[in-house]
Amino acid sequence: HTLFQRVKTFAFPAKVISGVLGLPEADYQQFQEWAVGIIAVYRDWDRAILCSHELREYLSHIVAARRTDPRDELLLGKENVIPNR
Repeated sequence: HTLFQRVKTFAFPAKVISGVLGLPEADYQQFQEWAVGIIAVYRDWDRAILCSHELREYLSHIVAARRTDPRDELLLGKENVIPNR
């Protein structure tokens, strides 16, 4: 298997990162697809850029929600509220 195939089929890291960020479990698969798209930048630059923009847009909504309603997640939880800029 190529590195790309192994990364694409190995969902555990994306699930761990999603959990640490406190992302909804229903979004894990999409998060995995964005992560794989970004990691595979060497194969498809345009796809990597698209995934990066989509992930940034998605996370901007999560961060905004955590600012108004902090939770107990490790990175985006009450102890680590991201300040407004």
